[in-house]
Amino acid sequence: GSLYVVSPGEHHLFELKSLIYDNVKLHKAPETPQGFELVERTKLQQTHRMEFECVEHLIMMTPFAWKFKQQHMDRLQKMDHIEITLSFLINQYQRK
Repeated sequence: GSLYVVSPGEHHLFELKSLIYDNVKLHKAPETPQGFELVERTKLQQTHRMEFECVEHLIMMTPFAWKFKQQHMDRLQKMDHIEITLSFLINQYQRK
């Protein structure tokens, strides 16, 4: 059988991170689990236009909720919308 691991892609939610952090760190691809070899890696990425209310809900579903301060929300709320990058890696592994 195969082991599938889905992880955030390099630019996942980059725009939200850039509102919080001065130096945004990109996500790194996961390491291959011990005893497995990488068979295939598929990258899925798209940009999605979101209104403030949807972005607010998205933030609350992420660890960013702990980092987002009122000043970040105020800045976000002033925007008509924001383009958010959704990026995922689908990794297929097989036992060696």
